[in-house]
Amino acid sequence: MVAFGDINPGRSAIAALSGGDISLASLGGSVKAGFGKLFKNAKVQLDPNTGLPRVSYEGAGIAAPGGSVKIKARRDVNIGAGITGRGIVIDAGGSITAGSGAITSSGNVSLNAGGSIGGTISASGSISVGNGTVSQTASVSAGGIVAGGGAGGAASNASKGANVGAETSKSAEKASARADSGAGLGRSGAGPRGPRKGVIIDVQLKHCENESNCSV
Repeated sequence: MVAFGDINPGRSAIAALSGGDISLASLGGSVKAGFGKLFKNAKVQLDPNTGLPRVSYEGAGIAAPGGSVKIKARRDVNIGAGITGRGIVIDAGGSITAGSGAITSSGNVSLNAGGSIGGTISASGSISVGNGTVSQTASVSAGGIVAGGGAGGAASNASKGANVGAETSKSAEKASARADSGAGLGRSGAGPRGPRKGVIIDVQLKHCENESNCSV
């Protein structure tokens, strides 16, 4: 769906019920994922009178439970009643703002914004934050890594179990180097090195105020 103005389903829903994908683009406005309760209980039945399929559901929002959701807006993207998908990509020229619902993915989430990123965001996989700054009031939860240039603000917001770090690759390199240097840990005396008895893992995370203090 492509529009020059705003996209907002209101109390209705934009949904793909058969594993399909959803792609929304507002070339000059904003996208809001409706308002109301979260989209659920979708059913497709044949109308006994017309023989045509009839869809019934509760709530509102944007949902592709078995597919991907891609949203692009020149201005803001408001989470509204909720955005659900197996994979979610949101690109806002303005900000990604909180709604009554959440961004929820059974896979990965990718976020880009010209302004701030707020709301409740959860993924079973990883969350990638490109441009934009995660608000301190946002709630971020991932089964995998929360990373990217704008992920620093998500560090204090991430739920337990999530790995957070914009400099993940550098930390991994340091961990590898230290693991090699500790290859003989647990052994004493000279002679060939035996099996490794331990591994030192170095994980570093800090909030970057500017480029001068962002090195790890």
